[in-house]
Amino acid sequence: MKFIKRGAALVAAAAVSAVVFAAPAAATITPNPYSTRAGTGTFTTISSLGNGSCNLSGINASATGASGSVTAFTASGCRGTITAARKSSDITISSSLTTGVATAAVSLLVTNILGGTCLYAGTMTGRLTRTSTITLTGTIPLTLTLGGICTASADSSLSVTLPGATFG
Repeated sequence: MKFIKRGAALVAAAAVSAVVFAAPAAATITPNPYSTRAGTGTFTTISSLGNGSCNLSGINASATGASGSVTAFTASGCRGTITAARKSSDITISSSLTTGVATAAVSLLVTNILGGTCLYAGTMTGRLTRTSTITLTGTIPLTLTLGGICTASADSSLSVTLPGATFG
């Protein structure tokens, strides 16, 4: 009986070790750690109101290993259906080298051409490309209408370029 218990314990330990060592390796940003206040990018949407976009500048971002965050940016030059955009909380990004996928939790306050002030929050995904730019896409649902008319969701794209960094 002791032999069976010891054998079961060894099998369990081996299984745990296999899971730990077979876990996906996390992709990193180089240099690691990384920080900038000079990032640039674009934010675009397609909704039932039409297409809209904003240029992003002064992106404050930092990253260590496989995760990072965007803590500030200035949206300007908004056109189409978007008249203004800003983040309502930090944008957090994590990535996996095994799948090549980056995932971002995004929460944006968008003002549209109908005067709607709309909070959209959700997840966007993208592929690591071993460049200084990461592009994330996703359908972000409306979380809260603060005023005016908002669409139920927006097909969105967020592209961020971080000078001196390499994703992947």
